Amino acid sequence: MLERRRSLGAERVHTLPRPAFAGEDFGHIPARVPGALLQLGTRVPDLPTPVPNHSPLMRIHEDAPATGVALPATLALS
Repeated sequence: MLERRRSLGAERVHTLPRPAFAGEDFGHIPARVPGALLQLGTRVPDLPTPVPNHSPLMRIHEDAPATGVALPATLALS
């Protein structure tokens, strides 16, 4: 947790009170080997309501891809 906060800034890291993986099958992997699943927020702040993934109306915040690359790279190097 500390490394995530250090690399992204504490205000950008949120721990979910209850994991929500929807249809994600990845949850079976850490039962056998060490691992983690990160969820990357991509919502554009000025949108009045979020648009679901896979919608033709979905917009991604322009900083999200860089954050999505920076976090695992930082974790790998630490």
